[in-house]
Amino acid sequence: MSGRTSIGVPGSIRAEVERFVEGKGVPLNIVEPGGGDVDVAECGERRESAVSQLCRGGWIRCGTALALAQRLNIKTGDLGSLLDVLDIKVRDCSLGCFKQGSAEGRIRPPGETDG
Repeated sequence: MSGRTSIGVPGSIRAEVERFVEGKGVPLNIVEPGGGDVDVAECGERRESAVSQLCRGGWIRCGTALALAQRLNIKTGDLGSLLDVLDIKVRDCSLGCFKQGSAEGRIRPPGETDG
């Protein structure tokens, strides 16, 4: 499946991530952990995520999230929705893509409001 990047997802959350990817039409291939361009790990505690590994239930810095969206070749809004599925919060945002409020920690496309 050329043109798509891949995300390694553990079996415990694979069905949930597959439903998200298929439902949103996000161009990602779901593969076994260790085989993705980016992998998701069950960290067991709130830890910082990196561009190469997402820590489910953890957090990610704004700049890292933007780099991750570029690495995965997906829109920041789609990445924000994926981070919601993985219960990953966004921290240290100063660009306005990540707004605090009722949807705390979710990535928003420019111009989107809580409205």
